[in-house]
Amino acid sequence: MREEQLHHPEQATILLIQGDLGAGKTTLTQAMGGILDIADHIVSPTYVISRRYHTQNTAYPWKNLIHTDAYRLEHADDLKKLAYDVDCTNPDNVMIFEWPERVGNYFDKYETTRIQIEMGEEQEERVVTLIGE
Repeated sequence: MREEQLHHPEQATILLIQGDLGAGKTTLTQAMGGILDIADHIVSPTYVISRRYHTQNTAYPWKNLIHTDAYRLEHADDLKKLAYDVDCTNPDNVMIFEWPERVGNYFDKYETTRIQIEMGEEQEERVVTLIGE
């Protein structure tokens, strides 16, 4: 998918990534960080829930990449407590959200793109499916 297909000028670009443990969700986020010229090393936010990175590549409309791992969350109210709505409504943000199924229907009010990552037949092979919503 191209940036023009992902960017939403009225809200953040929200990518919901689903896949088993070890499927490559954080690896995909690291690749996105490389494209956006993020200087920091992107690591899994499992224990801190969310990490924010400043983008350097001005060819893209986003100024921030927000990487969230909801594995330890129990429902949508957990995101409301983190004031997540503010980030979701800012078009300067590209948000990569792992384990969206943990927060129920929280993202129903936003335009999102779902990314499903499945293990392939070979050890390093992955099958990636994109679903625009």
